[in-house]
Amino acid sequence: MELGNLFGLPAHPLLVHVPVALIPLCAAGAIVIAVSSSWRQRIGWVVVVLAGIAVIASQLAASSGEEFQDALDKESELIHRHAELGETFVWFAIAFFAALLALMIWDTMQRRAEAGAGGGDRQRSTGRTVSLILSIVVVITALGASYRVYQVGHSGAKAVWSEVAGASDGSSKG
Repeated sequence: MELGNLFGLPAHPLLVHVPVALIPLCAAGAIVIAVSSSWRQRIGWVVVVLAGIAVIASQLAASSGEEFQDALDKESELIHRHAELGETFVWFAIAFFAALLALMIWDTMQRRAEAGAGGGDRQRSTGRTVSLILSIVVVITALGASYRVYQVGHSGAKAVWSEVAGASDGSSKG
């Protein structure tokens, strides 16, 4: 899919702000719902939807980044590093989304089971254990995605601002 420009501007610098904002926000929400089942019931699906939007935005940012890189027609180690990190970030976002979705589906199934037949103590114990494991995975993937979005953003900023600083003072060091 080609997405080179939005509103007459390069799409990549505009699109990257969606995952940069949503991933840390979703990570905070994910940690809250991982720790508190009452909050999970209140905001869990909202966090899942926002994380899904972040996945789509991450893919769009990566695609537009490739086009932006081609349009710049410039090779630099900083741009190359940013592009590599950006391509791998999509997988971090997908893993985070999948973990959140799994936790929410499991939680919904457990709530329905408890409301219905009730289940025995052993079933409740197994349900809590699975919820705990899924919650741990959610926290790990939330932290991983947040760190990776930081790395991608930082490398992109270094690539842009080292060029700007280098152009203004005549040096290429940033």
